[in-house]
Amino acid sequence: MPRFSTGMVYNSAVMGKVGMQISKKNKDFANFPDLGMVFFAVISLTASLAYLRLGLARVAYPYALDLVEEGMVMQAWRVAQGLPVFVPPNAEFVPQVYMPLFTWLGGLLMRLTGFGFWPLRLISFLSVVGTAVLIFIIGWRESCDQSIAGKTAAFVGSGLFLGGYRLVGGWYDLARVDALFAFLSLAGLALVVYGRRGGTQRGTEETQSFTEIKIMLGAVLLGLAFLTKQNGLLLAAVAGFYFFTTESAEGAQKGLAKNKKSASSAFIRVLKYFVAPFAVVAAVPVLVLQWGSGGWFSHYVVTIAYASPLDLGRLRNIIVWELGAGMAVLVGLAVFLAVLQVRRLETGDWRFLVAILQSLVSQNPWLVFVGTAVFISVAGRSTVGGNLNNLLIGYAFLCLIPTLSFPRKRESIPAQNVDTRLRGYDKRRWLWAVAMIVQFGLVTFPLNDGLPKNYRPTAEMRAAGDALVARVEAEPGEVWLLMHPSVAVRAGKRPYAHLQSLWHARQRGTDPLPPDLVELIEQQQFAQIISDESDFFETEPAFLDLLLAHYEAVETLPPEQSPPTLNDPVIRPLTLYVPRDWRLEIGD
Repeated sequence: MPRFSTGMVYNSAVMGKVGMQISKKNKDFANFPDLGMVFFAVISLTASLAYLRLGLARVAYPYALDLVEEGMVMQAWRVAQGLPVFVPPNAEFVPQVYMPLFTWLGGLLMRLTGFGFWPLRLISFLSVVGTAVLIFIIGWRESCDQSIAGKTAAFVGSGLFLGGYRLVGGWYDLARVDALFAFLSLAGLALVVYGRRGGTQRGTEETQSFTEIKIMLGAVLLGLAFLTKQNGLLLAAVAGFYFFTTESAEGAQKGLAKNKKSASSAFIRVLKYFVAPFAVVAAVPVLVLQWGSGGWFSHYVVTIAYASPLDLGRLRNIIVWELGAGMAVLVGLAVFLAVLQVRRLETGDWRFLVAILQSLVSQNPWLVFVGTAVFISVAGRSTVGGNLNNLLIGYAFLCLIPTLSFPRKRESIPAQNVDTRLRGYDKRRWLWAVAMIVQFGLVTFPLNDGLPKNYRPTAEMRAAGDALVARVEAEPGEVWLLMHPSVAVRAGKRPYAHLQSLWHARQRGTDPLPPDLVELIEQQQFAQIISDESDFFETEPAFLDLLLAHYEAVETLPPEQSPPTLNDPVIRPLTLYVPRDWRLEIGD
């Protein structure tokens, strides 16, 4: 009997010691998710630094990385010189179909820096960095989990955005409007959302006044986004609807007797603090430009810009390869969150659909904005000629999903026989981690074969550009570089119309060529014409027939004098034309 009793005491002591060891191991295991978030932070930082290094190299490259960059830099150069932009198509210049803010800012910079791509690319690069910072700030504020792990999810979104330049074809830092558009849109929406929430949480007159100022600033930024790209109008409309729904919902909750925010008063506040400042920033410049250009402004940014028809055949490629293969995890989580929010609503009678919609918008503004941005991306990409740049705004907003989908900690679950910290981490946290790993994989190793293979300009490309400039500079006569007017400026020559811009302005090559350009070609005023032989633009029948009637191809430029672009469609100066019946020895 004593032996039995002694054995029991011994076993109890051993079990108690083992139990303490198990508890310690459970705590160490519970720390693993936090260690996992450190892992995600390192990956995000690595992806971010890798892009920043690449982006700076692309900003500094002195020649075109994309065919439309040529048209944008020439438009900004017109601004720098104080010349009108929205003019009838002519032999010297044809504007692009975008809104004017980006090239206006680029032109102001060029007045200080001189001609070059880098001032415009710098605007885009800083906009990309600013967008990443905003994704982090918004994620930080929207984090459902107040732990360090929850906050790190915001950094994951920024890392996915900066590291995801491949998914949108490398359009982040180009001399194009998309990066600035994404930044201004995200900044404006953030001011509207958090300005509105701040006023709801603290109701003093001073706070209310500050809230109204933030909402007005948000409207101003959204107006600037519209002046950057036409699609900003849709985002502004959705933001205005959000402002109205939250104002009217607050009035309904507090009661009309205590709070005078009825539907009509909410509408008045929206007009006063959102619509009015947006209209001042957006509508006034549009009216001035329309009047000053004699109607040509709307011809380019509305008639021509929206003349490209939808190509529904593109939808399969967009859904399967660009959204599916590239952004599948983020899109899937966004859809899951939207369905979850709809199911949580107390629908009751579906006749109250408007009230249900208002509740969804007011409670989940960022999900609504993500959906709007993705719609803008898909709609733009689905048009004939719509390129991967359209995906930038949608992908930027999708990078808010890592924070919006980060699971809450289940603090209310009792821990009876299992360590409390271990029980706090449920399977959803692990599923989220796996999902983010998969998305980082899709970002790093894209499955879409249609994406560019190289994004970094090489020393050989720069040397070829320098050699082309030297060749054009050495020619005593006028040289028209059909797709590279920037080379003419660098060579000290007079630049002529960018053919892609001209083709677009002519309703995709269906309208007649400008009379002054026809006269220059017929009279053989150009000593040389250098063509990239690109699809659509230089092979358009009316232009090609006119060119071949008065000029003949005499040389194919060697790669050492022919710098290529990197973004699709890839073009490079290819064929040299000289006037027919001229007895020139090329190369003398």
